[in-house]
Amino acid sequence: MADHIHIIYKKASHTSISGNQSDLIHMIKALKKIGQTIHLHCFYPERIQIALIKGDCQKIETYAHQPPSGKISNSIQKAEIKRLRNNLMEDDAPIVFHGYQSASMLVDVNEWGARTILIRLLRDEPTYLQNLAKVTPWGPLKLRYWIESALAIKKFKILLQKAKIVSSIELENTETKINLIPEFKEELQSFFKEGNGSFCLYYGDLSKRENEYSARWLLEHVFNNLEIPFVIAGNNPAESLEQAAHVRMHTCLVSNPSEQEMSELIKKAQIVLMPSFIDQQSQDNVLKFLLWGRHILVNNKATHESPFAKWFAVAETPELFAEKIELLFSSPFTEKEKNSRLEGLIQMGTEESKALQLISLLNR
Repeated sequence: MADHIHIIYKKASHTSISGNQSDLIHMIKALKKIGQTIHLHCFYPERIQIALIKGDCQKIETYAHQPPSGKISNSIQKAEIKRLRNNLMEDDAPIVFHGYQSASMLVDVNEWGARTILIRLLRDEPTYLQNLAKVTPWGPLKLRYWIESALAIKKFKILLQKAKIVSSIELENTETKINLIPEFKEELQSFFKEGNGSFCLYYGDLSKRENEYSARWLLEHVFNNLEIPFVIAGNNPAESLEQAAHVRMHTCLVSNPSEQEMSELIKKAQIVLMPSFIDQQSQDNVLKFLLWGRHILVNNKATHESPFAKWFAVAETPELFAEKIELLFSSPFTEKEKNSRLEGLIQMGTEESKALQLISLLNR
């Protein structure tokens, strides 16, 4: 059984914390708990919370530091990938490429050594990009998403030939069997408070196009006529979204809440609203909503491939969202509902069991 693993992580965007970064951090912690030695290779270290996993890794090697100009040249990129390859050749331990951006390096480099290579994915990149294009207004950005989606389909076919794929969801556009391991998550304590909450909540990273779209959809199509208190909360919102959230007396926006403020908002909300327009989203926040919150209202796309779908209330059109909100806002969340959630979450398996599944794939 392998006890030494190389993990490669590359965060392309510097605007927000990626959903897959949480999975990476808790995957490393779970692997450490079952006795694995981790050698992390991290591109753009300024964009990852290295302090959270420093004690869980035997060694952390960093590449492509962000220069003052904010842009790294192609020549530096190629030199850093070459240095990564040389570091990996020092032994024959298995390699885990975490995330699609990291795995893309497999397409560009012909040889990483005769060893087991595994790719960890949390979303279907081509489908994700297609859906981003659909919710983006006509212009250069929309065109870029369509082009990147077409390129991602080609790259994914190459990746299937070079490595094992471990995904947290079923992937489209492939007949190859994909290994499924759910997201690695923080082990949270449950919270339950009797009675009703006092507002509806939408929470997400508002610098991401898909989350801003969902927040605006709720403001413009649901709470334009529904006079129930509604709070939007999240990081780095656009100024136009902040202004839109404060047009009405019953809606507002909390910008860049701290972890404590975020947890308090979830605990005090009566309904967490979670519409999705891209099919795929990180499940990390959903676990917090389930353990700390009351009712959760979503649309059909938010239930796609979600292991938590049975605990969601579902509506599709703005009119049905408004009807469900009025119903749930006056419906107390019961202790029976809470216990059902807790029992179901326990049955979904521990983080250590997921780590053992991953190791078994590396040793096949």
